[in-house]
Amino acid sequence: MSPSEWYWSLRMAWRDTRGSRFKLFFFSLTVTLGIAALVATSGFGSNLQRAVATQAKSLLGADLVLSANNQLPEDIQALTQGLAGPRSRWASFASMAYFPAQDQARLARVRALEGEFPYYGALETDPPQARLRFDHEAAALVDDGLMTQFDLKVDDRVKIGEQEFVIAGRLLKIPGESAMASAVGPRIYIPFRYLDQTRLVQFGSRIRYATAFLADGWDPDQWLETHEKALRAARVSFDTVKIRKENLGNAFENLETFLSLVGLAALVLGGIGIASSVHLYANRKIETLAVLRCLGGRTGLTMWIPIWVSLGMALIGVLGGVLLGLTIQWVFPLLFQAWLPVDLDYQIDAGAAGLVLVLGVVLAGAFTLLPLSSVWFTTPVALFRKGTEPDVRATRRLRRLLGFLLIFCLMGFIVIQAQRPLLGLLFGGGILLLLALLFGLSWLLLKLLKRFRFRRLPPMIRMALANLHRPHNQSALVMLALGLGGFLILNHTMVHQSLIAQFTRTGSNDRPNMILFDIQSDQVDALQSLLTRQTLPKESPIPMVTMRIQSLKGKPIREWIGEDESTQVPEWAALWEYRSTYRAEQSDTEEIIAGEWVSHFSGQEAVPLSLEESIAETLHLTVGDEVVLDVQGVPFTCRIQSLRKVDWQSMKPNFYMVFPAGVLEEAPQMFVQAVQTPSSQAAAELQKSLFIQFPNISSVDLRLLLKTIDDIVRQATFAIRFMALFFVGTALFVLGSCLVNSRQQRLDELAILRALGAHRSQVRILTMSEYGFLGFLSALFASGLALLSSYLITHYGFRVDWVWNPSLILWAVLGSVLLTTATGLMTELGWNPNAILERLRAEVR
Repeated sequence: MSPSEWYWSLRMAWRDTRGSRFKLFFFSLTVTLGIAALVATSGFGSNLQRAVATQAKSLLGADLVLSANNQLPEDIQALTQGLAGPRSRWASFASMAYFPAQDQARLARVRALEGEFPYYGALETDPPQARLRFDHEAAALVDDGLMTQFDLKVDDRVKIGEQEFVIAGRLLKIPGESAMASAVGPRIYIPFRYLDQTRLVQFGSRIRYATAFLADGWDPDQWLETHEKALRAARVSFDTVKIRKENLGNAFENLETFLSLVGLAALVLGGIGIASSVHLYANRKIETLAVLRCLGGRTGLTMWIPIWVSLGMALIGVLGGVLLGLTIQWVFPLLFQAWLPVDLDYQIDAGAAGLVLVLGVVLAGAFTLLPLSSVWFTTPVALFRKGTEPDVRATRRLRRLLGFLLIFCLMGFIVIQAQRPLLGLLFGGGILLLLALLFGLSWLLLKLLKRFRFRRLPPMIRMALANLHRPHNQSALVMLALGLGGFLILNHTMVHQSLIAQFTRTGSNDRPNMILFDIQSDQVDALQSLLTRQTLPKESPIPMVTMRIQSLKGKPIREWIGEDESTQVPEWAALWEYRSTYRAEQSDTEEIIAGEWVSHFSGQEAVPLSLEESIAETLHLTVGDEVVLDVQGVPFTCRIQSLRKVDWQSMKPNFYMVFPAGVLEEAPQMFVQAVQTPSSQAAAELQKSLFIQFPNISSVDLRLLLKTIDDIVRQATFAIRFMALFFVGTALFVLGSCLVNSRQQRLDELAILRALGAHRSQVRILTMSEYGFLGFLSALFASGLALLSSYLITHYGFRVDWVWNPSLILWAVLGSVLLTTATGLMTELGWNPNAILERLRAEVR
């Protein structure tokens, strides 16, 4: 084509939009929210990467950190002797913190610190110089949330174990930790030199020791590469700035990928909506194209008129999405900051936005080209014979080509956004399959409704049901869009309710709601007396013995370690310090699924052992296999006698390994005990008594744990619901575009009804009923999918009992009906029910 012909086609396309530009603009908005989600998530990901790159050292606080469950072994200390530069050490453990002024106690995460750590970043405190008091007094920095909870002030007192500390300040922020970490386990910092005076370092105490190094003229990663084997052999964990940066980068990449895939799904839904609108637009332009062909226009020239219009719609929708995405990008830090250990700054990433702009135009354009293929080969005969088909063979070949082009563009877009080719391909194939399945189910439901006559219903109601099958009504597409958005919100709400209901049942009045641990053997009798005096229902104390695996099936455990989980054992499972118990009877929270339960050890052959099913699968063990365990320096040769299925959600003490009676009674051990407290006041009174009489015993109040979990799940659910709003918004735009497309047809039908004598009230009932049925079917569709999906997620994913609330379904149905009815009625604003003749004359013309 010559430049003049290109100009002519563009000018004709612009003229063709006169009188329908607002409608076309509305159609373009169906892809806007999907593009906005992608731009916002891309910018959010760029800000995350930038924050990790600039704050990498402050995330770790040092150049090298070595940690272990005990003091660093002498051989490891010898390796670090020659490292130049300052170093710090700390011990981290869980302990009860008692506040004398408030006469209350709370489980906290205590860190006894020595040195100037962190070397990068800083402990943010109020007052700012509070940490300086560590140098000359028994001072403590207390988590800000804990200070607020107990109404504490600077210079109040806190008692850890048998040592009392003065509160030097509020601990506002810890380098490398998110605000959510403090919510789960509030932190308290104390000087390391007072650790022994707390009297909490006893047998069985779960203390994590760490040493941090500031490199002066040596490379931490190079040193680590040289000594990694020795560190692993000594069961010493290690971390460097490079390792921390890679781990966080991978985690943040997964978060960005998840958010991007949600935006992509919304974009695909919007693409289907704009393709449907373009299809109806193109069918209305057949006569116009036929007139141009009669006037001598070539197919290669006239076909560009609807193409320019469609590409313009795609460009406007994508540009609007980019601008909207840049606007809402600042919301993401508010949603996720509590979960992130880095500080986020809002910065616009022009490169990421530009990439989404280009790819979005290509993808949206591909969605619009496929429905245009039916009118590209329009012949002059179409002006005189309506319904005349163009060249069928050419149209079919073109549709196949454009279909492959659309799939190629879609999969390429998804792969680029997912950043992982395999994940992108799997998601792309899955989303296409899901949309096809959902659309098919919507279409099938409408077909089933069409078979029923509903003869006993009023005429207007029957007509409303019949209108769902009106040509160009796109009811299946509307049900797909609204159903998918409603499904996302209902699904996450049901999963949230099931999780919270599980913990609520755990904390019910007829079940233990407090766990006591770190009980020494010589404290058991005195503790039982205390619980009896307070008339608290209790279960028997359960002994715990620590041990490690030496070998599996005659092969040393280190030879099993590897990443191939089908034949090898993960490092955590191989080197884990297992806390096991012994008893003669089974617990009511477990059942035998293989082998036989052995209650007493006869003293002959190997020691019988019962394994929990998941750890047995991880260790590749089954009934009859041999395991050698290191029980505090003494090797025990054991044989698997049974496998157990354990109800971990019971919140009662459960164990991977259980021995029969007569094996571990003489081994050094601690005890754990479950107690039932009738109220929060009784729980607080027990915690206070425990701290005064047994400072080393810690307790977990399941009521407080429930509240913490509820807060965490609510924040996560809010973030997910925010992303689901992109689906809901896209669905509403798709609904609006479908209603705008059929508005003229609807108004003509209403005019005919008025001409036949229908009252305005009857017309209104018809309109509201049609939209109401559409909303009802969409909600029914969404509720069914949400019920099935939430059951699968809770039952097989989280392994908790599935709970559903009928009132939630009722509210969803009511909300969907009201929403679709209101949206539908808005499209008929401005209709004059008395202008019947004008409508009929227009129909005749």
